[in-house]
Amino acid sequence: MCLILTFVAALISGSVFLYRKNHGGSSKALFTLFCMYFAASLMWTVDSVASVAGGDEFFDISAKDAILGVLIVCLGLLSYGFLRLKDSGNSRNCNF
Repeated sequence: MCLILTFVAALISGSVFLYRKNHGGSSKALFTLFCMYFAASLMWTVDSVASVAGGDEFFDISAKDAILGVLIVCLGLLSYGFLRLKDSGNSRNCNF
């Protein structure tokens, strides 16, 4: 479940980043958020492939795995907020 949640979060953050980049605005914090979610998705994809090689299922649809996925998405958003606060202190205009 954490693979699914972080993959969806990577798609959403990547889409928002590309939209903002194509319409004149760009954010290092948003790109960093996309990279964090993409790296987590890649990590859990490799873990899932290793689980299949070990005889388990590809997707772990358990409550513990869902809680881990939600926690990772929330921590990513929290780090994005801290990065935005840091960036807003360095510039006068704050574009989200």
